[in-house]
Amino acid sequence: MFPLIYESVTALTIEVMKIAEAMLVTDGAVLLGYGALSLLFVPGSAHEPYLSSGRWFYGVLPATLGLASLACALWLGLAGLRSRE
Repeated sequence: MFPLIYESVTALTIEVMKIAEAMLVTDGAVLLGYGALSLLFVPGSAHEPYLSSGRWFYGVLPATLGLASLACALWLGLAGLRSRE
């Protein structure tokens, strides 16, 4: 009885990990793209420093969060591969 429960819980956990990984990859791609485009194409004022507060909030922060999300997705994918062995 217990091995059957363990196998079903393991299968459910793997499915949840796949869904979480897909959500993290999607979120990371959107955030990284938004942050990179904001840094490259949103102009600042003429005498404003390049990394002003607006650029930090709309460009650097989303890009950093996107990279962190992609790193978490990679870690989750590697953990999922290890658990399937």
